[in-house]
Amino acid sequence: AAEIRDGRLIGRGACDIKGPMAVQVHSAAVLLAAGERPRRDVVFCGVVQEETGGAGAVHWVKNLDYPVELVILGEPSANTLALGHRGIAQFWLTFHGRSAHASAPERAVNPNYALAAFLSQLEAATAGLRVHPVLGPTSVSPTIVQVDTTSGNVTPAWTRVLLDFRTSSESVNSLRALIGRLAGDSAHTLAYAEGTASLPLTDSNEPITGFFIPPDSPLVRRVQAALGRGTGREPPLTHYRFATDGRHMAPRGLPVLGYAPGEEEMAHTAGESIAIDQMMESLRGHAQLLREF
Repeated sequence: AAEIRDGRLIGRGACDIKGPMAVQVHSAAVLLAAGERPRRDVVFCGVVQEETGGAGAVHWVKNLDYPVELVILGEPSANTLALGHRGIAQFWLTFHGRSAHASAPERAVNPNYALAAFLSQLEAATAGLRVHPVLGPTSVSPTIVQVDTTSGNVTPAWTRVLLDFRTSSESVNSLRALIGRLAGDSAHTLAYAEGTASLPLTDSNEPITGFFIPPDSPLVRRVQAALGRGTGREPPLTHYRFATDGRHMAPRGLPVLGYAPGEEEMAHTAGESIAIDQMMESLRGHAQLLREF
């Protein structure tokens, strides 16, 4: 059960995503309790599997049979108005070698050395990639390393690393070129990462995107002004560092913005919490959006 201490609701999922979800659900109830109704139909979507590919959001957008004027994401933004986030590209980079008993390394080609050489160059090389003017620079995190053996006395035949790129400026082809340059002459293969599975790469020069609405958009100004009337202050314009289900909605032409209580850095932490004052402010903002939009 959650605990309230020092003005914060403390408990697993309080910030991501139970607190924002409660605000969205109760915003319509606040209007109805006051004898008001939203200006138009409101659809609340509590989609599933956002953390593992977004199956719920994908299903929703594929089966839409009504027009959508605006999507407000409930991902925590500390009550700022999030204009977007970078896209995701995850790759399995596999280095190939030759297995042998660990006591005879001269008979093996140990792929771990090729991986080590690659990783030692990666951070500096990524710093030279393109930067989005609002969403920021391209980043990469090597997250999972695997080998083909579980025996400590066997040199692996292959080793692979999952590379998690976040970008709104680079393409599959530009990232593939970067990886190939750093891997050099070492025997290697590159594939999309879908969990533990590897999928063939596509040939694309299109920028990898999440979602983004420019700050000078009339839609942004309209939403920002409505939130200001509801809360007494116009929310600052920001963007998410992490990815959201908005990346599945924007490619299908849906206008997406993020607005919710909760600090981004509190998500997925052992001491997760959310400020009740932030929730109440966000509730007023959401209710005003329903009145005006």
